[in-house]
Amino acid sequence: MSSALRQSLYALAAGLAVAGGVWFMLPKSQPPPQALALLDDGSRIVYVEPGAGFYGVERKSARRWAWAGGPATLVLRRLDPGTDPLTVRLRFDLHCLPPREVTLRHGNFILWKGLLSEKRTPVDIPVFTLTGPVTELTLTSDRPGVQLEGSPDTRLLDFAVYDFEIGAAD
Repeated sequence: MSSALRQSLYALAAGLAVAGGVWFMLPKSQPPPQALALLDDGSRIVYVEPGAGFYGVERKSARRWAWAGGPATLVLRRLDPGTDPLTVRLRFDLHCLPPREVTLRHGNFILWKGLLSEKRTPVDIPVFTLTGPVTELTLTSDRPGVQLEGSPDTRLLDFAVYDFEIGAAD
């Protein structure tokens, strides 16, 4: 192999390595591993994370969900430097095993309330305004969590939040 050909192959390999590294370091529009959702439109960044009462994020393929054993908090964490109010749309599914009524609150204000069956129930909050760097939403139900009979999972399961989406308000 000639010296010129060897140099060209080295240059090509180095260029591919640099291009791969740049591609790997580019921002991804997926939430971090322990977040349920991410809003990243370039100027605004908001993570939605399971807070107190949730067992953590579970994943399969592109789906994300979190089970709670009782009252639980969703944390909306704004990471951009903006301080102006940010209006967003929140969408997700709620799921339970035995039927129960679940209430979603921001402080004392009820955002959503509904009876859940064993099918996933869509929740859509078309307009919600974030006024600070951290906002907490509280989920409660009218029944305690239950342990699945015959399952090795020993957690008490009250309800689960599935496929959370946060985006621009309509």
